[in-house]
Amino acid sequence: MKTKAAAADTRRAMRRVIALEVRGTAPLVQRKALNVDGRVCILPTAIKRAILLATQGLNKTLKKTTLRTQLFVLGQSVPITFTKEGTFHVSYPTWYSRPRFDGWKARLRIEFDDALAARTVVELLCRAGSVGIGAWCPDKGGIYGTFEVVRHIVDTKEIAEVRRECAVAVPIAEFWLAEVEEAAGPAARAKAKAKRPNRHAD
Repeated sequence: MKTKAAAADTRRAMRRVIALEVRGTAPLVQRKALNVDGRVCILPTAIKRAILLATQGLNKTLKKTTLRTQLFVLGQSVPITFTKEGTFHVSYPTWYSRPRFDGWKARLRIEFDDALAARTVVELLCRAGSVGIGAWCPDKGGIYGTFEVVRHIVDTKEIAEVRRECAVAVPIAEFWLAEVEEAAGPAARAKAKAKRPNRHAD
């Protein structure tokens, strides 16, 4: 009979990890979520949400419910680099503004079940690029936050660097607001603000 440790080793052996770089094809508009190192970042959950939304309309072998447990964007944050930071304003139905990041890039690691091919994972991330991320992406009726996969990272030193960068956490209060806004849009921010965890809990 297998021990819990042996079972965990078996599960790990059945999973693979791929490192990729994505580049924005449109500016990223989102709350300025900073990790504890002070870097602007994307939540891993935002990227996974885009991947799951991108599976809609695909063949039945790639079901959204199945992919939830077959594919994970690793780490606690996905830091981005960008060439310019500006401000994006919306006046309807309510006025609000969000930071806008032009020329953005990000490196990330995706863990996936061996039932999926690496090529399939890359294709899903490519499709997710059309769904977009952020407060005004195509999934929310906007035109921003789209991206494309530009590179498969194979250098072991760079992969280790990506792993270290993505392991840096986002303070819980910032994570809470960014997660709610990404999932439900900026209109949900006011409600979430009243319920967010105390900042001293970080």
